[in-house]
Amino acid sequence: MIPAGSGNDFARSLGIPLHYKKALLRIFDQRYKRVDLLQLEKRYCLTVTGFGFDGEVAQATNKANYKRWLNQFGLGSLSYVFSMLNVLRSYRPTSIKLRVDKEELSFSDVWLVAVANSPNYAGGVRICPQAVQDDGELNICIVHGLSKWRLLLLFVRAYRGTHINHRSVHLAKGKEVFIQTSEPVSVHSDGETILDRPVHLEIKKGALKVV
Repeated sequence: MIPAGSGNDFARSLGIPLHYKKALLRIFDQRYKRVDLLQLEKRYCLTVTGFGFDGEVAQATNKANYKRWLNQFGLGSLSYVFSMLNVLRSYRPTSIKLRVDKEELSFSDVWLVAVANSPNYAGGVRICPQAVQDDGELNICIVHGLSKWRLLLLFVRAYRGTHINHRSVHLAKGKEVFIQTSEPVSVHSDGETILDRPVHLEIKKGALKVV
């Protein structure tokens, strides 16, 4: 693992140095860790799969010219902030239904759902600060019932992970989750746009060995 992305959240969560030379030395030392994977049907996810607002932001970021420009200066994580502000102007929340293991959950006015195997994404946002890569469980964060202005304030708190104490944030945990939305929404996995339909996710414990 040699970090070379915009956010490098997977490397950061594992304590892998973000500088490529230091990361390479780590590989030579043959230090490794076995971690879980999220499985989305035939796909796999290292960090976070996001639905709704998350998916739209990821899609906008991947299409943006400023992403490449900011990456050249080591400021790739700012591209997510710019995209979030652009998407926020027109995005509308939706209703969702979740089945986490055997528990049924329903929410209205949902901005995003993040299913995490790692604490952070989008260049350091600690969306599920309690997530652990090797505990064999999914961590789920649902953000709902907020105005756009309050969502922005919550986003600032999410860099420290303190957003989880807000009344509009619901947390869940399990080994399997099925998500349905009232209308098609964008979905991203590890920052890449993948689907716009109901999604089934499950954890694969210890599936990946990372050097």
